[in-house]
Amino acid sequence: MKLDNKQINDIAQSLDAGLTCYVNKKTAAIKELPSQEMLDYGDGDLWEEDIQEVERSLDNYIKIEKPSSREGFQFMERFVEKVSDVRIQNKLFPFLHKTGRS
Repeated sequence: MKLDNKQINDIAQSLDAGLTCYVNKKTAAIKELPSQEMLDYGDGDLWEEDIQEVERSLDNYIKIEKPSSREGFQFMERFVEKVSDVRIQNKLFPFLHKTGRS
């Protein structure tokens, strides 16, 4: 299974909106589902078909949840470490560490 850039962007936007994403291992189709808390405040009927499909075949899906703020910070640190231009690294690391302490 390989996701294209659009799919990755769609997943990132959905996670940012508070949804949980499920990616079909065989087809790479993405199902975006609300949290139980979101369902409690809204109309769960809109999501019922997708929820049932994922629940029926959960083994066929990879669940992607929004990372914690600490995990997100670690992703950014690893990214900066891979930047090949040292000047850019030197500008990004202080910003990251200043932001990480806030």
